[in-house]
Amino acid sequence: MLQSRKVIVMNIDKYQRSRLLYIFEAMFEYLISILVTGSYLATITSELGISDSLTGIISSFISLGCLFQLLSIALKRRYVKRLVTTASVFNQLLFMLLYIIPLGGGKKYIGTAVFVGAIFLAYLFYNMVHPLKINWFMSLIDDNIRGCFTANNEIVSLICGMLFTLGMGTLVDYYKNAGNIKMAFILCAAVIFVLMLLHTLTMVFSVEKPTISDQNVKSNPLKRFATVLKNKNVRKINLLFIIWYSATYSTIPFYGTYMIKELGFSLKFVSY
Repeated sequence: MLQSRKVIVMNIDKYQRSRLLYIFEAMFEYLISILVTGSYLATITSELGISDSLTGIISSFISLGCLFQLLSIALKRRYVKRLVTTASVFNQLLFMLLYIIPLGGGKKYIGTAVFVGAIFLAYLFYNMVHPLKINWFMSLIDDNIRGCFTANNEIVSLICGMLFTLGMGTLVDYYKNAGNIKMAFILCAAVIFVLMLLHTLTMVFSVEKPTISDQNVKSNPLKRFATVLKNKNVRKINLLFIIWYSATYSTIPFYGTYMIKELGFSLKFVSY
C-alpha cells in the first residue's frame, strides 16, 4: 500500500515537471517563430531581392498550416514523443537555414528557390506534428485547470516575446545601420540554434503517457474526419474560420514588407 502511494506521488511530480517544461517549450517555440515571420522575414527577403508580392505569398505559407495539419490524422499513435521531437528539430533547422541562405551569395533565383523550399518544408514539418504535440502535453494537464494553465502559458510567452522582439530588433538594426546586415543574420541564426537546443531539451525531458486507444489507432482516419464534419455546429464554425482567415491572410502577409520598405520602419520601432 505504501509502495503504491509512492508511485502515485512520483507520477504526480513527474507530470508537474513536464507541465513546467511545456510552458518553456511553448515560449522557445514562440521566440523562434518571431524571427521567421513579419518584419524579420521581410528583412531576409529584402536582402535576397525578393519582391513584395512574392514575400506576401511566402508569408501566406503559414496559412497552409491547417492543410498540413490534416496529415497528422494518419500519424496518430500511442506514443508520439520521438516523432514530434525529431520533426521539431528538422523544422527549426530549416528556419535557421533561412538566415544562412543570404550569406551564400550566388544567383538570385537560386537563393529565392532554396528560400521558398526551406520555409515550405519548415511549416510542413511543424504543422504535421503540431496537433500530436498539443495532445501529448495537454494530456498531462487536468481538465479542471486547463483554462488557467493555458492562460499562464500564453502570458509567459507573450511577455518574453515582447522583450525578445525589442532586443533582437535593436541588435539587427545596429548591424544593419552599420552596413553589416550579414553579421545580424549570423547572430539570428545562432539565436535560433540555441533556442532550438533549449526547445528540444524541454521535450526530451518531458514524460509521455498514451492517450489513444488501440481501437482509435487502427480505425480509418478518413472515416473519423468525415464523422466530425457531419456535425452541423462544426460546419458552422468551419465556415466562420474560413471567412476570418480569408480576410486575415489576404492582408497580414504584406504587413512586414510594407513596414520595412514602404514605411521605412526599423525593427526596433516595429517591436514597439
